Amino acid sequence: MQLEEFGNFTATCQKVNEDRAEFIFDNCVADEIRDDVDSVLEKIAAGLRDSLKAKLLKVDIPTYGQIFGHDDFYERFEPDNDERWPLMKDRRNRIALDTDGNLNWYWLKNRCKNSAPAFAYVYYVGAAGSNHASGSGGVRPAFLLEL
Repeated sequence: MQLEEFGNFTATCQKVNEDRAEFIFDNCVADEIRDDVDSVLEKIAAGLRDSLKAKLLKVDIPTYGQIFGHDDFYERFEPDNDERWPLMKDRRNRIALDTDGNLNWYWLKNRCKNSAPAFAYVYYVGAAGSNHASGSGGVRPAFLLEL
């Protein structure tokens, strides 16, 4: 799909139920935007609404639970109630590229419990980590469509 300001992107469906489908962009859409992520997500939502025929319900950053499930490392972060997407069990599906085609790490939505300005992220090799919000990671948006 073509998104104004962001170029061409692909996304993979992670979960489908009776009336909704969850997708994640295959690669990072932007870099170095953690402080202005809401603005970027709004622009992406507007672009998706223009590109897709289905009803867009939500655009957000994925949670730790969606990518890694609720393992021991999960205890370091604010909780979420999200189930792990089945395709994310394969580490290769957690790896993403930046806009130049280089391996990149990307932010997740969960804050660290003991450090408010730190968040969970997916390291460029597909492993979990955490970093201060001033880090220059990428954003790999997820979106929910009504079917």
